[in-house]
Amino acid sequence: MQPNFSRSFFLFPLILFLFLFSHRLPRSLCLDDYQYSNCSSHFDFKCGNFASGIRYPFWVDGQQPEYCGHPSFKLYCLEGEHAIIEFKSRKYEVLHIDYESQFLKIVTMEALQEPDIVCPQSPLMDGNLFNYTSNVKMVAFTVTYDCSSLISDHPESYNFSCTVADKVHQAYLTANISVANELQRKCENSYITRDFPVLLGELEGLVNGSFVEEVLRGGFEVRWRADDELCQKCNRSGGTCGYNREPLIRIRHIKN
Repeated sequence: MQPNFSRSFFLFPLILFLFLFSHRLPRSLCLDDYQYSNCSSHFDFKCGNFASGIRYPFWVDGQQPEYCGHPSFKLYCLEGEHAIIEFKSRKYEVLHIDYESQFLKIVTMEALQEPDIVCPQSPLMDGNLFNYTSNVKMVAFTVTYDCSSLISDHPESYNFSCTVADKVHQAYLTANISVANELQRKCENSYITRDFPVLLGELEGLVNGSFVEEVLRGGFEVRWRADDELCQKCNRSGGTCGYNREPLIRIRHIKN
């Protein structure tokens, strides 16, 4: 007698395989879906002084479909002058994108205010997607309030003016947190901003007479991670990367 195997007996391993496969796939895709033909591998984006060819993981809001890039790498042009990327609801102007080294040079919008910059706040980075490059040095700022007397300059600090709620305050940049604490104790209501990233080259310029405002406006660098290995393989094979937000996805190769 022939054994009687039901159809479900054969279908179960196939269903299990498809379930496991679909849940292990990364969301950076190289697809043949018609919509991904809208994603150019080199989209020209110009905003103010910034001009660059944009490709995955970045995408330009209002000019490209959102599936052309990773949702955390949305760019847009603010007031026709500033190429903006946002991290945790804070805006940063994009100064440069290096796709080969996968680093992004950005500056806080507060540092661009004139005539006095807004007093610095520590950037909020997503550690799963970004980390600082080796060109970055962490510094601290002491912002002074209600000082009973004028604070004398400290040899390890650099003073400048910045605003809080449109009121100008005296502030100090230092790479030594002990100096920041010492300066804070000299005024009744001073506060410290810790772990603010600046470029080493800009920081070294202070010794040669640069201003703190110039250091802050020089920005800082972060390196990104966003399914890059998969996307690089896709690009090398002639495909275009996109991002699929659906929980179950399929991958097929597309030639440009």
